[in-house]
Amino acid sequence: MKSTLVERVLPRFSGLAGNPLGALLIRIIVDLARADIADRSMTLAAQLFTSLLPVIILLSTVPGATYFDAGLTHLHLTAADLRLPVATDADVSFTVFGVVGALMVLASATSFSRAINRMYAAIWQVPKLGLGDWWRWLAVIVLIALTVVVQGYAVILSGVPTIGRLLAVCSTFALWAGCWWTVARLSVKRLIPARQLVLTGLLTGFGVTVLLTGSVVVMPRILRTAADELGTLGIVFAAISWLFVYFYIVVTVAVIAHAITPGSESERRQRAKATLLQQLSELAQPSESRATDVPTSS
Repeated sequence: MKSTLVERVLPRFSGLAGNPLGALLIRIIVDLARADIADRSMTLAAQLFTSLLPVIILLSTVPGATYFDAGLTHLHLTAADLRLPVATDADVSFTVFGVVGALMVLASATSFSRAINRMYAAIWQVPKLGLGDWWRWLAVIVLIALTVVVQGYAVILSGVPTIGRLLAVCSTFALWAGCWWTVARLSVKRLIPARQLVLTGLLTGFGVTVLLTGSVVVMPRILRTAADELGTLGIVFAAISWLFVYFYIVVTVAVIAHAITPGSESERRQRAKATLLQQLSELAQPSESRATDVPTSS
């Protein structure tokens, strides 16, 4: 059945392979079909949901971090906006977390950063980050948390007379394009051509801007309805569903950018050489450090 379907579909695309645009279209379709976009998007959505919120709470409890609270308030997603019970006890402070607790929050949040790295490494066929790049994992999660907060200030620009909405849209695009360019750069180091990273950042920024522009109108209403009908559980479902759409855009853009700019032959050789050098460096580690990774023969 499957072979019959392929035999019927392939001849329709055979004529496209003869021109560059058709070949690009075929490459994009094939890459999208192989990318497991839905699985990767749901994984990233779940990882971010459990990783980002604790980091944002942690950053908002740092002494003098009133700007974080103000930025989140401008997004209209506070407990009061969602009609949720508001705590009347003393404000949560950084002492609740403590230094050890803060480090544990950041360390657990790197699971999302590692998932991002695995996604880009699989799409672009480059090595994953090692333990020596631990700071990149932390940088990714902190960068995205800060970008979410700054997005709250971008929403304020819509109140500027005449050009407010244009300013808000342009600032949102610049903010998220820069964020995802930096995230991709941190995830793959120097193994990907610069033009591919720039294209990834620009396309991701555009897709996220479209999503956020619509979300400003509909998401507060959806979240309030979910909170009224299902309580906290409804908010969780709505938030994860929104994050799934968000990361569907992120993963799809990465696949399309890879298909559009596959790189020259020399760049592919350089990438393969870099991969080989990294593998050789791992093999050159002291035998004691690899003892736990090498299974003993029975």
